[in-house]
Amino acid sequence: MQIDGQPLEKKRKAPHRLMELLAAIVAYGGIDVPVARLIDVFWPEADGDQAQENFKKSIARLRKLLVVDGAILWQDGKLSLNREQCWVDAYTFEANSKEADLREVTGMTARDGNEEKEVDALYRGPFLGRSEIPLWAVSYQERLRTQFTKLFMRREKAMAGSQREQLMVELARAIDVDPVAEPLYQQLIPLLVAANRHAEAAAYYDRCRTELARWAGRSPSAGLQELTQTIRLR
Repeated sequence: MQIDGQPLEKKRKAPHRLMELLAAIVAYGGIDVPVARLIDVFWPEADGDQAQENFKKSIARLRKLLVVDGAILWQDGKLSLNREQCWVDAYTFEANSKEADLREVTGMTARDGNEEKEVDALYRGPFLGRSEIPLWAVSYQERLRTQFTKLFMRREKAMAGSQREQLMVELARAIDVDPVAEPLYQQLIPLLVAANRHAEAAAYYDRCRTELARWAGRSPSAGLQELTQTIRLR
């Protein structure tokens, strides 16, 4: 997060609770987010009056933290981020991803050959990081991740065989950005196998298994496990 082009951390220590509240506003769409919904998430055990008071104080502190007047709008029991003053990379990423989806459906071509690469550059990793996140953030994190992985699936369809090497490089970089995104491994490993790079394919499977166990508490899908088993038998 930046204010006037400078990381917030360089200006002051941001209270975790306030940053979590801001993240929740983002995750819920940033426009007309019901105050009651936020209160239910952050003060579920407080009575009505106390919960309202806690919320008012938190919003006042958050507005002060953001410095910019009018960054958060509160009207008719709903909160919105002022899009004229706040730029959210996740929202820009989503909007540009939807444009790419529309172009695919309608058969339109991209305005620029590097356009999709610029889109995926906006995705800087899982929303709120790789470690355990609040339940309210899970669906938004997965939505962003799905859009990120779709970019590479679409790219593979458009690439000829001679371009697959470049795609493998891009997939490897994407995995570094979000090592919990299993669809990226599902796409990269068969490409490595097709290129007779079995040791690399097996290594990426091992990484997938390690990352999923560490950050998501689960194992790779059955399909990916079966594919990798055939690799190891060769």
